[in-house]
Amino acid sequence: LVTVGPARTAKLCAEPGGGAVCADGGGAPSRSAASAAPATRPVLDEVIAEISHVAEACLEEVVREAAAGARMSVIGLGKLGGSELNYASDVDLLFVHEDVDAEEAERIVARLISLLSEPTAEGIALRVDPTLRPDGRSGALSMTLDTTLDYYESRSATWERQAMIKARGVAG
Repeated sequence: LVTVGPARTAKLCAEPGGGAVCADGGGAPSRSAASAAPATRPVLDEVIAEISHVAEACLEEVVREAAAGARMSVIGLGKLGGSELNYASDVDLLFVHEDVDAEEAERIVARLISLLSEPTAEGIALRVDPTLRPDGRSGALSMTLDTTLDYYESRSATWERQAMIKARGVAG
């Protein structure tokens, strides 16, 4: 069960061993009394997959709201890219845009990060880490696909190309 509340927080509930394990947007797990059975690896894998699905649902909804018709894609790296998120994970993201100028793309991505990361009374939806983007903290928050590919083909460090091993489109 996945719900996204009005404050843009997500709640994930899985049912290992017949009981519910829930995590709110702040990442704090809680276990119902009915869930006394020890977690098994298949159940753990299911919960990890569901946490990744929740993050993708949050990203898709926020891209729809923040981009407002602009063509924007989000690429998940690391644990999100590998569908391996856990309750404590941040999400490593790259943003790629098309058909908007660089200034507008920066505004959209800043809004997207803000919607996901700003604390509310219910917590935060996701801890977003955009620093694995081309040129790191000094680089643009979003680039066109051609510019992004050019960067990885000609200027990226080995570790940056290795980070692409788990890269996959997650929203947009």
